[in-house]
Amino acid sequence: MLPEMLWQQFRNLSAFNVSDIKAADKNVSKAAGIKFSDIRKIFYHTISVEMKKEQVNILVGNASQSAAMHCLLNELDCMMEYYVRGWERSGLVLPVT
Repeated sequence: MLPEMLWQQFRNLSAFNVSDIKAADKNVSKAAGIKFSDIRKIFYHTISVEMKKEQVNILVGNASQSAAMHCLLNELDCMMEYYVRGWERSGLVLPVT
């Protein structure tokens, strides 16, 4: 949905402020033709269909550090399968390597 260069620039940022978020929303809206907040809602709904609530909270950044660490050590493969299955259910096929 987003050009690769724009995505890489976004990933390289270490912190965000309100103006960064507004600029990202404007750029995403222009590039993808959809508001960033709508993309987040679609993402949340898509993954919440397949994943446990705790796993969804980890992906959206609402989990404690200990919960995220537990998931990283014990449930990462399972979460990846749920993530891919959720998007496939929505009609998007993700390449899994």
